[in-house]
Amino acid sequence: MRLGVMFSAPFRDRSLGGPGGEAAFLSDTRRIFPNLSVECHEGAVSRSVEGREIGGFPIARVASPHISVHTSRHSAARYGMAERFKFYWQLSGAMRLEDAERSVCLSAGDAILLSLSSTYRLDLGQEACGLILMFSPTPRSSWGEAAYRHHGRKIGMNGASVAASATIAALLAHARGSRTDALAVRSALELAFAALEDEEGIAPASPASSGSLRRAVLLVEEHISDPHYGPEQLAADLGWSRRTLYNRFAELGLTPAGFIRRQRLRSARADILGDPAGEQELGVIALRNGFTDSSSLSHAFKAAYGIPPSRLRLGRKPL
Repeated sequence: MRLGVMFSAPFRDRSLGGPGGEAAFLSDTRRIFPNLSVECHEGAVSRSVEGREIGGFPIARVASPHISVHTSRHSAARYGMAERFKFYWQLSGAMRLEDAERSVCLSAGDAILLSLSSTYRLDLGQEACGLILMFSPTPRSSWGEAAYRHHGRKIGMNGASVAASATIAALLAHARGSRTDALAVRSALELAFAALEDEEGIAPASPASSGSLRRAVLLVEEHISDPHYGPEQLAADLGWSRRTLYNRFAELGLTPAGFIRRQRLRSARADILGDPAGEQELGVIALRNGFTDSSSLSHAFKAAYGIPPSRLRLGRKPL
């Protein structure tokens, strides 16, 4: 299914509340986001959804307090959305995202980049309202590089992110289908990626955690080929108790195991991108980065980045 089919007709000014309103909200949400499973916790709460596609980029505004959302890579694949990504901006209220690697809370002004093929749960609180910009990384290779590298990254409020969200909001309110609309939405996407430029690695929760985080990164890199190097060993090498280790990483929205897995995947991805001719077997890359075999690497890689490593390698082979 082409993603734009969901936006064959725009949704405008739908203030939905009460029993009938909840049914209408769920119906419109399923049309725009067929990969999502949505549960409303308070039927009398006013909710609304509106969306358009501009220049091949679906955008939406969703006012959705007191709901839970579930999605998975299987549902994304079912609707032809497995290769897509989205930026989400929290306009008001709060949202909590949980997946196998992280637990992230977004407040008003925060944003996050997500793969539509990810498996995760969202819980949205009182007055939750957000903007969404969906895209495929194929139009520009740099988008693909950044999307896979920064997938799951929380973006704090900064000028580029605020400008991007303001552009999307303006397009939803004033778009008239001109060529300048397509230029504006592409500019918003560029701004969103610019907001990520200083987010390489994991942004520390506080200056005090910065040095410890760098030490943790170096320790994992030092033991990257050891599949048995886990949270217990990391805690011992850092001179921390197990409880301290988990508390420090909780401040970053990560589990220690998720952090170690992410560092292994990033290292494996760098190895693949650094070998465009495919001279190294994936099994060798897997073992070098602490995976037991190519199958375990492929499974973890696809879960994290939305594509298997063989697909990434295929896209990097020289013509």
